[in-house]
Amino acid sequence: MSKFDLEKELDDLLCPNMFKSGLKYYISSNNLKITNKKEFEKVIKEYANLKIGG
Repeated sequence: MSKFDLEKELDDLLCPNMFKSGLKYYISSNNLKITNKKEFEKVIKEYANLKIGG
């Protein structure tokens, strides 16, 4: 089984770089351990739904 490559998935993500940077910080600051694509998509959805600065 291949290992999940978070950096590659972030690079391949079709969204603005600012969103990618924020997502990367969100993952690292919350010590999230992402091991597959399904978990990655779940984290993206959680991050996208955050209410920031409102």
